Amino acid sequence: PKMIGAWRDAFRQPTAFFGFVQLSTWCGGGELAEALPAMRDAQMGAAALHGVAYATNADHGMGCAIHPAFKRPVAERLATAALAVRYNESVRWRSPRYVTAEQTTPQAEGTVTVEISLRDVSPAGLHLRRPFNYFSPGYAAAAPVAVDCTGSTPVSPTANVSMALMCAWASLLVDGVGWLNASAEATAGGRTLLLSAVLPVRTSSAARVLATSYGYGPIPMLSAYDAGTNLPVLPWNTTLQRAAPAATWAQPPYAPATTATQPPYDTRFFEQRVDHASPAANATWRQRYLISEAHWGGPGSPILFYTGNEGPITGFWAACGFVTEVLAPRLGALVVFAEQRFYGESLPFGRIGSFSPAALALLTAEQVLADYALLLTSLKAQLHAAESRVVAFGGSFGGTLATLFRAKYPHVVVGALAASAPLGYYSPTYWKERGVDELTWFRTVERVYTEAKEGCYETLVRAVHLANATARSDGRAAAAAFGLCSPPEDADAFVFWVTEALESMPQIDYQDAGSPVNATCEAVRRELQGAELLAALAAVTRRYYGVATDACLPQTSARNLQVAGGTPGDGPAPASSWGYQSCSETLHPFSIPPGSWRPYRFSLPALTALCRQYYNVTPDLHRLERWSGGYAIAGKDSGHSNIIWSNGRRDPWHGGGFLRAADALPGGAVFVMDSTAHHQDLRLPQTTDPPELTSVRAMEERIIRGWLRESGVGG
Repeated sequence: PKMIGAWRDAFRQPTAFFGFVQLSTWCGGGELAEALPAMRDAQMGAAALHGVAYATNADHGMGCAIHPAFKRPVAERLATAALAVRYNESVRWRSPRYVTAEQTTPQAEGTVTVEISLRDVSPAGLHLRRPFNYFSPGYAAAAPVAVDCTGSTPVSPTANVSMALMCAWASLLVDGVGWLNASAEATAGGRTLLLSAVLPVRTSSAARVLATSYGYGPIPMLSAYDAGTNLPVLPWNTTLQRAAPAATWAQPPYAPATTATQPPYDTRFFEQRVDHASPAANATWRQRYLISEAHWGGPGSPILFYTGNEGPITGFWAACGFVTEVLAPRLGALVVFAEQRFYGESLPFGRIGSFSPAALALLTAEQVLADYALLLTSLKAQLHAAESRVVAFGGSFGGTLATLFRAKYPHVVVGALAASAPLGYYSPTYWKERGVDELTWFRTVERVYTEAKEGCYETLVRAVHLANATARSDGRAAAAAFGLCSPPEDADAFVFWVTEALESMPQIDYQDAGSPVNATCEAVRRELQGAELLAALAAVTRRYYGVATDACLPQTSARNLQVAGGTPGDGPAPASSWGYQSCSETLHPFSIPPGSWRPYRFSLPALTALCRQYYNVTPDLHRLERWSGGYAIAGKDSGHSNIIWSNGRRDPWHGGGFLRAADALPGGAVFVMDSTAHHQDLRLPQTTDPPELTSVRAMEERIIRGWLRESGVGG
């Protein structure tokens, strides 16, 4: 990744296409037997960069020779990747890659079995073939000679290392036994791999598999291929991911990551204008903001500014450790987090008067961004920091605001990091072109549960249907199962409370939070029935909402008042700031596919009736797009620059993000990560972070430093 960044900088082409080849076979005289597969892993870190594609040549080598003669397969793969990444053609170019492993019931006595889940498998599924690397160099059509992978064969006449250490097949690490060779079989219609190994005599049938490996060596023996793309499953060597104890992931919705050493901040208030659109309006209100000068180098040093979104600003500070605890000290920056009007303590008309329809009419993206511009310019004047450059940050709707802040106020902020910004969901004109539809959001929810464990999503559907039937036929039984103080009075609101938890977990499926989706799938098991199934669903629901296991929960707390709308990802609701915004400019035209845990089909007339009832407002699905451009912000001739868009594919909101390599603006970047959730790159780095996340954060920092250098501030 560093080399690509350096070359792009040197050639002044920040979006130049790069294609790299994953290393082929080599024995390295024996010394690099362990280093070569690790180097292949390190190469894949560059795949998270915008405008970067890869092709593997790990399956088409020449034994111990470092320069394979047969180059046609890798050339074709790289060309296909370029068509997709550089020219936006709809072709599959990624090799299937490891996601998770789960030990399963063995198929035969005296064996152990592990099922491997993979991503980027085409509908054609996987099939097995004889490894290409098993044949000798020369590639003659007639009588190829097998590579001798026995322990008695040396790598070379001068190297005292056997070929047994070079050839890498599938294998399982068994507790108390060690590594065992494994056979591979395509299962689940070709969507997964099943690795099986024969246990030594007198080994317990309950032996535990600790890790799996496939082709992880100098000469990978890759036998599993995608039948639709002819691409091999990439090598891996990974320990089994076991579900953490439930207590480690219990978080209320949108709960921030917490740290033991958060830098101190001061809470201050700014006299903000009530209405920026009316020059004659002089009324003001007190806007809350958080500020930390702990690492600031003084006037001239940068300012990191968080564009507060729908909630109390203190929660967003706690969720942005990458900004407050990593970038701030490294850049010597002042940190400012501004609270969005009509949220937290930033209520223009007080706690009672702020939620009337007349008051909420002043809650618009335009007014919010004008607040931030006035706050920053006033603060810089107060601190004598006119030369200090400002970088904006935001996650979720805050990422949308960060995008629009840079687009609308480029003279105020030199750049923006917009994490998980779903602006595209509010830009329906471009949906067809972008492959977005009303099911995009929920399909991600379904996919994440399905990838976590086979049958998990279907089991959850069955569990919710059981909860629904129980709440309607035997309210006392539902109350007993879910620990409610009394039977639910509104079955619809109760069930929507349950499904709200399930629909929200994928977006907070952070590794350092114990991976709530994996933990849910481990708890709500396919074999459970009746009362046991209901109890398992109740347990994961209560954990999500942070309810103590021994606490009696009032039935009024076990309901979702948005049930009349039911829009996935939240929608219109009475006496609510976000409920109002959902009616005015952020209505989600989402539906849920038939056969899921609850029926929901988006109906604009029905939601319009609700919004008029709640606020006398008619939803306008195109309002934000008309004002900002929506997806058109990434247009070739838009004139915009210096915006980083980052998204994680485990997050349902990523479907409305800027995901194409071609979306990268001058000075900006597009990062799409396979194994991250909602604005995870803004969170404090953890040892459990996937490598691609660590690489993306490093690239984000490098780009931000470049903005500051170009604007005259040391980066």
